[in-house]
Amino acid sequence: MKALKILGILLLVYVLIVVLFESLLGYFQPQAPGTLVITTTDDAGNTHDRVVSGLDSDGKFYVAVNHWPRAWYGHVKANPNVQVNRAGETRDYVAALVTGDERDRVAADNPTGIVFRILTGFPPRHFVRLDPASEPLAEVVGTSHGAVRGASTEDGAALAYKGIPFAAPPVGELRWKLPVAPVPWDGERDATALSEQCHQAPTVEGFYAQEPMAQSEDCLYLNVWAPAGEADASNPVMVWIHGGAFIQGTANLPLYDGEALARAGVVLVSVNYRLGLLGFFAHPALSAESAHGSSGNQGLHDQVAALKWVRDNIAAFGGDPGNVTVFGESAGSISVCYLAATPLADGLFQKAIGQSGGCFAKHASLTNAEGTGADTALPNQLSGAGHEIGMRLAEALGVEGEGADAIAALREQDAASMIQALNDADVVAPWRSIFVDGYLFPDQMRRLMEGKGGVDYIVGSTADEGTTLFMDLPEPSLEDWQASVRDS
Repeated sequence: MKALKILGILLLVYVLIVVLFESLLGYFQPQAPGTLVITTTDDAGNTHDRVVSGLDSDGKFYVAVNHWPRAWYGHVKANPNVQVNRAGETRDYVAALVTGDERDRVAADNPTGIVFRILTGFPPRHFVRLDPASEPLAEVVGTSHGAVRGASTEDGAALAYKGIPFAAPPVGELRWKLPVAPVPWDGERDATALSEQCHQAPTVEGFYAQEPMAQSEDCLYLNVWAPAGEADASNPVMVWIHGGAFIQGTANLPLYDGEALARAGVVLVSVNYRLGLLGFFAHPALSAESAHGSSGNQGLHDQVAALKWVRDNIAAFGGDPGNVTVFGESAGSISVCYLAATPLADGLFQKAIGQSGGCFAKHASLTNAEGTGADTALPNQLSGAGHEIGMRLAEALGVEGEGADAIAALREQDAASMIQALNDADVVAPWRSIFVDGYLFPDQMRRLMEGKGGVDYIVGSTADEGTTLFMDLPEPSLEDWQASVRDS
């Protein structure tokens, strides 16, 4: 009996020591280095503060509560959105209770001494991981070149950012050169209106039927539609490449509006790229001034530049740069094939969808006419190697020669006037003026694709597309069609 009394007295003394120590801890801990105050708010709007110790483990931010925290843990479980005052600065966090292997790792990284555990009554060690709260995607988003201001849909379910420059205007001395980064801007750039479409020949009736749209040589802009929600949501990204035989078309058609996909949880990017004479023009003088000894394929270089912009910026719009799908139709589908082939686009996308069009036929080079660049598919269409076709186009514009003065003279001509002059003269470049240039394509597409992996690919056809695009061309015989398939 006497032993029980003594044991009871010792137990009472121990409890008093624990209570006293916890009281002293509650008084002195707020002034100790590494401590912070976490404020939870319950459903009734009442706030509850807790002083805790801040810990770091595996590069993440944790807090430990080494005394009995049952009531506070109840608040955290019910209301994980908390405010943390750390070194005088208050920020929003999301609290996640730590269990299992993660708890064991944090405990091992932050051991407590036996004396402390005795004085605090041997409480269970609880840890909470504090993750910075995600900010909702805003109408103003920062990019690597400056901030852009988009607009929300009426119901707030999606946001649109239109006319974002991904390259400098390819005008003046930059005409026919590879795309370069745009000049950064201060403040907010308006991104609520579509850009002008790239210069192109008059639209053929029935060809992607559209109302006339303003055109400009300054046309390297893209559009982004994103679902409303957290700015770091890591939504899948889809990049749309429009069709138009590489001579017409635009990403700005109402048909290509990305709001529906954004509502489905996709960050949709549509891209404009240079077309026709301004986007696929090879010439000996251009190759001579190039650091890579090549020319032509400028529109495809624009697409690569747009994908690099996506890699560097899409996370700010809630997209996952590691989950990018490139997709397109007709010339857009062919572009997807070219992007999969060129080593310059390696790693910029992980999935691809081609809708009516590939790139595996043999291509002419800048100096060798054998291949698709030599094909004559339309009346009055030029044929030959890349440099040869370029020089004949220049001659049709009144400029002869292979020297730098020839390109200087061409750069002085008005873009719209050049296109109209070729149209009036009925001079037609191959609709697919893409050549093996030694840089974008160091070899034939088929060989570039051999052994490549890492991209999931869907290939298909768009039903009845050719009924409007090629209505004036004679239908080949079965034998001719089979021969063309074998030759390709």
